[in-house]
Amino acid sequence: MKTKDYIYLAIMAALGFAPIVVIPWSEWAALSPDSSFEFFYPLYQWGLLAAGAFILWRFVKSVDKKVGNRALLWLVLVLIWLVSTVVGFRMSRETRMQGMAEFAKRSQPLIAAIKDFEQDQGRPPESLAELVPAYLAEVPGTGMLTYPEYEYQHGKAARNRYADNPWVLIVNTPSAILNWDQMFYFPRQNYADVPFRAGLERVGDWAYNHE
Repeated sequence: MKTKDYIYLAIMAALGFAPIVVIPWSEWAALSPDSSFEFFYPLYQWGLLAAGAFILWRFVKSVDKKVGNRALLWLVLVLIWLVSTVVGFRMSRETRMQGMAEFAKRSQPLIAAIKDFEQDQGRPPESLAELVPAYLAEVPGTGMLTYPEYEYQHGKAARNRYADNPWVLIVNTPSAILNWDQMFYFPRQNYADVPFRAGLERVGDWAYNHE
């Protein structure tokens, strides 16, 4: 093999192992408040798919040309990429749930403000903006780059959909294409009463819904 062949092989091997590093890192970046990571989160999914498709295409092309050793080499790279992707996603789940636990702690002042308002006024606020300035200096963000805002629901809509809770906090947290994960906070803490409870994972006083 020539030097350029070794360089090419090294690049392909790096692509094969990339998911182990890129997938967990991208989850960390998505939950970070640092806006400099905003470009990378959607890019990694397409990048990994492109790398896997290219490696698979090279394997098929090698087989078509009946190049035995080279076809075997590309098959190994395909297997490495597949295993790396599976391991990377397992690691990313741990990273994501750790980030959600930290988010749940950051949300405590907001939850306390809603409860204080409810106790003082005899009703939950109509919106989070109603907490300002008496209970909060400003409506807080989530502190997560990819999921920056809280969704607040109250009244009949909250009671009907969310197990008779007078109000709920929701953060939409999709993690991939065609994914609708969410974080919920119920003041009654009765997460077991919702129809979609099978996908729920408790995160402190919150619950994460795995779609």
